[in-house]
Amino acid sequence: HQKGLECTACVKGTYAPVEGLSACIPCAEGYTDQEGQTVCKVCPRNTYRRPASAGVSNKECLCTPGSYAKYGVGEECLECPSGGFCPGGIERPYPQKGFWGDESCEFFPEFGNSTCPGFDTFIECNPPTDCDGGADFRCADGHSGPLCKQAQPGWFIVGGAFWFECGDTGHFVGVVGILAVVLVWLTINKVASGNYDAMDIALLFVQITGMISTFGLKWHANLSLVNTALGIANFDVDFVTPLCLGRWTGIDSFYVQLTLPAIYAVGCVIYYFLVYAWGRYVSHSTSMTMEEWWVELTVNLINKPASFIIVMYHTLCLKCFQSFSCEALPDG
Repeated sequence: HQKGLECTACVKGTYAPVEGLSACIPCAEGYTDQEGQTVCKVCPRNTYRRPASAGVSNKECLCTPGSYAKYGVGEECLECPSGGFCPGGIERPYPQKGFWGDESCEFFPEFGNSTCPGFDTFIECNPPTDCDGGADFRCADGHSGPLCKQAQPGWFIVGGAFWFECGDTGHFVGVVGILAVVLVWLTINKVASGNYDAMDIALLFVQITGMISTFGLKWHANLSLVNTALGIANFDVDFVTPLCLGRWTGIDSFYVQLTLPAIYAVGCVIYYFLVYAWGRYVSHSTSMTMEEWWVELTVNLINKPASFIIVMYHTLCLKCFQSFSCEALPDG
């Protein structure tokens, strides 16, 4: 622009389309990051210039609502990913209701990077009611962890589908649930060890169906109760997570599952001893000697735990494999 008898280059943030203007024109929307410009540069795609800014750099160009700065401020903003909500500006995208995202991923929009590559990946929860979504990446009450499938402190899970809050009621439900599962297991094992071929085939079918239901597929929500009922036949100690009763981790689950046949054998010894003692010394309903009782106990200690291993071996194998496998979610 002309200043006196001399022309002076327009400063950053302004431009002059022709020489000789009395004053440079401020950039209304774009920016000029160099002096002496004849036109304002346009902000990258899906961005707008921050209001009341000087217009001297592309760093003043922010994402429009519905997009996010994956490659850094001043660069082109991308459309919001599926399942996500993008408020625009320099805010990171977050999951919609019914979707899960990894909140632990730190996002640095100024530099266009994140602490994990899948920070903008959102996975539909199954069922969707497990995930509340939102800017705080919230799970439903009692839910936490990846895909909101773990229990928050003070909650426990039954059958991988039902969440209960701890407290007086929670402790009662937890104890009753564990006892009920053990009773069902003992009944199943008694049937399996009774040489009923048809029942063995039916049990195998139910167990295989229960195993399939544990895969992370998008099962219909109405199948949750059915899958839970089928899962009880798999003799998985995680069917009732006793979080209200004390510490319970994956290592605890593995070792309890591994020693379950031995625990069952000890239970058999206690059971047969009590039955023998009651019949011999209280009700006097048996004339079995200690030697005869010992022979019967030995036979049962071979048959019962062996049948227990047979009906739970696949779950034991899965537990062993899970101890050495790493599951990579789409967010890395």
